[in-house]
Amino acid sequence: MKNRTRTPGVGQESCSRKRRAAVVAQVAVGLTTLCGFAALSVDVGIMYYGRAELQRSVDAAALAAAAQLGNNVQGDAVTRARQAAVDFANRNQVLGSRVNLNPDQEVILGRADLNTTTGKYTFQAGGAFPNAISIQATRRAPTVFASVFGLTSTQMAGRATAVLIPRDIALVADLSGSHTDDSELQNYKVTGINLYDVWDALPNNADLSPKTDARGFTSAISMIDNGDGTTTISANLTSDNNGATAALGHVVFGLPQSAYAMAQSTTTTTGTYGAPSTGTDASTGVSGLKFTASGAGLGAGGAVQTNGFSFKVPNSALDGLKMDVGTNTTQGIGKSTYGMSPGPTFGTMSKYGTFSLTASYNPTTDVGLQSLPKQNWSDSNLRNLLLSQGYITAEVNALMSSQRDGTTNNWQGRVAVALGLSEWRSGISGGRWQRLNQPAGNADTTINYSSELNWPVSYPYAQGNWKEYIDYMASSSSAMYSANTNLRYRFGLKTFVNFLLEKKPAQDQTPELANVPQQPMQAVKDASIHLVDVVEGLESDDQIALVGYGNIGYGPADKPNDLSWLTYDFNTLRTKVNGLQGGMWTSYTNIAQGIDKGRVVLFDENHAARGNAAKVMILLTDGNANYTRNNPQYNESQARADTLQAAHDIRGLGVRIYTVSVGVESDKALMQEIAQIGGGEWFHAEGSIDAYAAQLETIFRSLGGKRPVILVE
Repeated sequence: MKNRTRTPGVGQESCSRKRRAAVVAQVAVGLTTLCGFAALSVDVGIMYYGRAELQRSVDAAALAAAAQLGNNVQGDAVTRARQAAVDFANRNQVLGSRVNLNPDQEVILGRADLNTTTGKYTFQAGGAFPNAISIQATRRAPTVFASVFGLTSTQMAGRATAVLIPRDIALVADLSGSHTDDSELQNYKVTGINLYDVWDALPNNADLSPKTDARGFTSAISMIDNGDGTTTISANLTSDNNGATAALGHVVFGLPQSAYAMAQSTTTTTGTYGAPSTGTDASTGVSGLKFTASGAGLGAGGAVQTNGFSFKVPNSALDGLKMDVGTNTTQGIGKSTYGMSPGPTFGTMSKYGTFSLTASYNPTTDVGLQSLPKQNWSDSNLRNLLLSQGYITAEVNALMSSQRDGTTNNWQGRVAVALGLSEWRSGISGGRWQRLNQPAGNADTTINYSSELNWPVSYPYAQGNWKEYIDYMASSSSAMYSANTNLRYRFGLKTFVNFLLEKKPAQDQTPELANVPQQPMQAVKDASIHLVDVVEGLESDDQIALVGYGNIGYGPADKPNDLSWLTYDFNTLRTKVNGLQGGMWTSYTNIAQGIDKGRVVLFDENHAARGNAAKVMILLTDGNANYTRNNPQYNESQARADTLQAAHDIRGLGVRIYTVSVGVESDKALMQEIAQIGGGEWFHAEGSIDAYAAQLETIFRSLGGKRPVILVE
């Protein structure tokens, strides 16, 4: 067989072309499909990318808006919340375009409540006190390739709900003794102390009970401090029902001349009286404001009638004032006397003296202070006063002499008598003691403090005595002595109230100090009340506890009548805050144990602590940590280290710590470091009393609104 070479024919070539055409067609179909899938993936990618951008935008908007719901310091919270949602959304872009939310349609306010069974929040739109915001936004994303098929855009949706979660708040208050310092004489050159306000707020021992005079007229006196440096005095004068009693001709209210002009220009009366005159009334001998009856006069015909009198006086005019009310009739005169000093008085300590204490204050010219040093006294006014009280010359000479001051407590006895707090039963023949029929002393010129003194003026408070005050005034180690050495040996209402603040500030010593504006304690109390008010007003399901510290930490388990577990009972909480006082139980500063007591209340589920609540601590001080956490004792460096460790310990449990320091003496660096450890913020207030009080109010209102926010969808 011969080999042949095969030449392609026409039929074979045609078959090959057919196969190539089929492949081209398949490739064309495949490419079209691939292009379609490519177009779809691009458009889907754009859509998912846009949705992610939109979701981030609404998340940010919801968180920012919800945070504003807790901030009521700067105006309407709801309006600010809507604006915050719009602003934060607009800071973001979706596919290159700004997100412009419609605040009325896409920003929805409502309440979100935790379902304790599922552990999830349920959002409900509306409600008077919103605690959550839901952002529901839809936008359209343009397509690239799908438009070939008539689909020019696709819809994207973003939804986010943010809620203010409830807080368990522990308010940890510094109750050390330094919380009275800004009211004390030691700081009169620095803060413009309010010692007068403290005295004014103490219970007044003046007798303002109604009195009936010899002419049968009963006067009833009341006073109202107007808060502007003036006081309104009101008097009701009532006649008796005795027809034989003569009608009132005129009545005079005794006032110092410095009060005449104001009293005369502010007078109001009921009854028939002309404009009052001023000066000394010849018939009653009373100098002051005189009202002359016109017509029949009060009590004419024996009728029981009451006429009212009212006038203003400067507060300074009340200092030491014994106001006589003198009545004049055709049958003679009558007189009743009222003690009008704003604060309590004791013996001859009846005038407060200089009201406003500036850096130039000079104790030696203060009429409210009497110098009674350990030396001979040459004050002629004091000598005459003692003689007028019935002491004979021999007794007065002994009282004025320092000859026997080396004898135990002789000087203290001299001071007590000079101040009218005690009476001396000297035993000296013909002395005052005999005329008053008192037991005799040993008849020498030494004052035996323990056996020869009567005490017509008792020490007025729960713990302490007059001797402690007298010895305090002799000390060169008192804080006020460091401010002005001329305060030593100067006795009066100022230095006595200062003694209470510095030496007797505790609850069991002078409980009345809880009700006076001792600073900075009062500023802290006022600010804490504002915090409670803010939290209550938010209706935010927040709870607040109250703990404190001095030498040690104090919690509600230790002091149940004064401190509080976590509670919604804000009225009771306010009462307890108002009852706090500086140096309440002890005087030093154990901040570490204060933090520890705060930790106890925040996590004690047997006393209302909640596992789902944010844990917040607000820590206050006006001083320096100086008592140790373990085996409490004075050691500043160890106390500081203990405080930082306590902060680390509680932060490890998830508690956020906000710190507030008050005054130039506070350890600002420590409080700032604690806030950093605690993931919170540090605030500071200082300056004059008015300045830091205002700052604290602003700080605490802000803290009341610093509520944590979470996204729940």
